[in-house]
Amino acid sequence: MPGTFEVRHNVSVDDSDNATMWVILGADSYSFGTGRSSTLVAEETRIMIYKGQFFPTKKDLKRLVGLFAMRQNFEWKVKRSNKTMLHLVYPIAFGYGDSENNLSWEWFLDCLKGAIGHIDDLVFIFDRHASIEAGISKVFPYATHTICCWHFAENVKKRFHRNDVASIMDKAARAYTELKYNRYMGELHNLHKNTFDYAEAAGPHK
Repeated sequence: MPGTFEVRHNVSVDDSDNATMWVILGADSYSFGTGRSSTLVAEETRIMIYKGQFFPTKKDLKRLVGLFAMRQNFEWKVKRSNKTMLHLVYPIAFGYGDSENNLSWEWFLDCLKGAIGHIDDLVFIFDRHASIEAGISKVFPYATHTICCWHFAENVKKRFHRNDVASIMDKAARAYTELKYNRYMGELHNLHKNTFDYAEAAGPHK
């Protein structure tokens, strides 16, 4: 319907053929923060853009930086072959660039802050990428940082090659009570001390 969708964008190309683009979805950005909580998921994904489709650049862009917003009481259904976030989840903004580094994430988060303003109870969920963490700390120093459970479990699998301990750690991360959290962490400690130490280093508050 007219007026329900708005795109504000900025495209720039420098002398080295690097291009950036910022897109925000008006209807979603206006409604963000009006719910009971204000939570953002920051994540990078890869795409291939061919010349002439979107950007005035000679290079194919290979990165899409996506930002998704969620409201409280969402469900994140994760399957091995199909990861979806469907309930009360909607996209807020997208940034395009040819590299994922501190400068590109800081640029993207600056654009985001200009769009949504200051939100006291803002929470970011991300995959522990150092550039994302550095950008959030600089642009949104008041925001709470938390770790994506799915990415954390995947990191455990890659680091220790143990699907069984990754499953227990994931249950601990998703526990709603301190009693259940301590029970799962006890199982993790008995089964694989290195994974337990890795999870403890991240901190239960994350």
